[in-house]
Amino acid sequence: MLAAMVGLSRYAIMYYENNQTEPLLEDLKKIAVALDIEADKLYDDYYRFLDYPYGERIKEIRKEHGLFQHQLAKMLGSDRRTIERWEHGRGVIKRATWEKLKSLGLL
Repeated sequence: MLAAMVGLSRYAIMYYENNQTEPLLEDLKKIAVALDIEADKLYDDYYRFLDYPYGERIKEIRKEHGLFQHQLAKMLGSDRRTIERWEHGRGVIKRATWEKLKSLGLL
């Protein structure tokens, strides 16, 4: 059983399969190992973004557009400290925030 192979509950796998919850990047990597496939085969653009070192990418995006942390935070409906944490690889950017970056033309 896949769930046992990757150390997740069968319910977690069912929720992932039925799009009831979003898997963690690390869980996708474990599933890929269990299935003997490349992890990026399970990724969409959001997970590719997370797997890039998203903290570096956030900083690159901000600088490419000439933004300070507080300006990017305001655009995303966040705060400067959140941007700072992301740039240091702490905390995970939610899909909705990633989609907002995309909709603003920052990605």
